[in-house]
Amino acid sequence: MPALNQLQDEYAERGFVFFLLYTRESHPAEHYSVHQSFEQKLAYARDLKRLEDVRFPILVDHLDGRIHRAYGVWPNALFVIHKDGRLIFRSNMASHDELREFIESLLAAERASTEGRVTHWQYSERVLPHEADQATHRRVYERAGPKAFEDYWAKRPQNRNRWP
Repeated sequence: MPALNQLQDEYAERGFVFFLLYTRESHPAEHYSVHQSFEQKLAYARDLKRLEDVRFPILVDHLDGRIHRAYGVWPNALFVIHKDGRLIFRSNMASHDELREFIESLLAAERASTEGRVTHWQYSERVLPHEADQATHRRVYERAGPKAFEDYWAKRPQNRNRWP
């Protein structure tokens, strides 16, 4: 979150606005369970804002997750919506480095367009390695509760001895 906060600060004066869409508890356990009501979901989103120092607005999805499903049900996803309303970037893992690269490409295209050069939108997909931030993972799982660790290890037993 610190890197995303920094990007928001850097690019705000250039017209970029960041939002976090809170869809569901990614690692439900004893302390933060699966949402039972919208009020509970709002409370969890407030906790997320405070505990992770999110410095831009958090939008809270419907209890049924309809907005999350509309964009693709990916955990920790990152989307860029152009000012004309089009989805122009998505990544299944929120990487601040990848986002910075994309924003700089957008700004370069904007400059080229204002200089009279012909520009076109290009869509591309790629697969990149994404190394997990171990300290953040551990903190989030600890906050959720011991069951979150057990659920993770059940899906990824190869990581049982890596953390915690």
